[in-house]
Amino acid sequence: MFHLQHLGVKCSNNTGDMNVQPAKLEVDGEPIFLKRRAIPYGQRDVVLQALEKMERDGIITRVTSSTWAMPIVIAIKSDGKTASLW
Repeated sequence: MFHLQHLGVKCSNNTGDMNVQPAKLEVDGEPIFLKRRAIPYGQRDVVLQALEKMERDGIITRVTSSTWAMPIVIAIKSDGKTASLW
C-alpha cells in the first residue's frame, strides 16, 4: 500500500507534505526497465546536488537494484545552478 502523503508536491522552495487519505494502488503490469541516459559532465554536480536534496527531503530513496527503472529528465534552470528532475 502506498500512501499519497509521501509524494512531495513542489509548489515552492520546500516540498512539504500533502494531507490526504491513504490510497491503495494495485500494480499488475510487467516491470519496465529502461537504461539510464548519460548526464553531460558539466551538469553532473548540479544533478547530484538535486538528487541528494530529494533524498534528504524523503522524496526518493536510494536502492541498489530494482526491476523497475526509468531515466530521469533533467531541466537546468537559467541560472545554471538549479536542476529540476522528473
